[in-house]
Amino acid sequence: MTPSDNSICGDGHFRFGGEAPNTGKIDSTDSWEVLLIDEFMLSELLIAFAIVAICVVIHVGGIAVFAQFLLGRYPRLEGLTTIWRQAMLLISVFTVVISLHLIETAIWAGFYHWHSLFETYETALYFSLGTYSTIGYGDVVLPHRWRLLGGIEGISGVLLCGLSGAFIFAVVNALFQSRMQRRS
Repeated sequence: MTPSDNSICGDGHFRFGGEAPNTGKIDSTDSWEVLLIDEFMLSELLIAFAIVAICVVIHVGGIAVFAQFLLGRYPRLEGLTTIWRQAMLLISVFTVVISLHLIETAIWAGFYHWHSLFETYETALYFSLGTYSTIGYGDVVLPHRWRLLGGIEGISGVLLCGLSGAFIFAVVNALFQSRMQRRS
């Protein structure tokens, strides 16, 4: 058998190389290793990456628009001379960041509910919030065939929370620098 003998078998798997039976496992006893990729798994990954892309666009776009607003409103943060005004700025930053995360988890939950993976939207949102934040209690889980989505949602949640943390740090750092410049 040659590498050009790759094919999608009637059982929904992609087979590369040898004539090993389709057990769903890699068989290294043959001269060619058999690589099996379930077609459903591939479509599940593509769906997950599409949802991740939507969430990344929302998150990056939301932070960029809010940062532009802050820079336009407080070019040098000189107007924020009191602790009260600085606290209000930080509260607004946290509100925007948390809102972005809630929108993103609602998108994941909407997909889960739309595909009837959970009985109610509330359960889908509960699962999504736990997965996105990587708390993952384990009391509600995805059906076996869709379980890869949960891991990918968790990875994207961690990365987007990291981006939010970096943004919050940049704002706090700017406030600190502004305060230090006023003292000198």
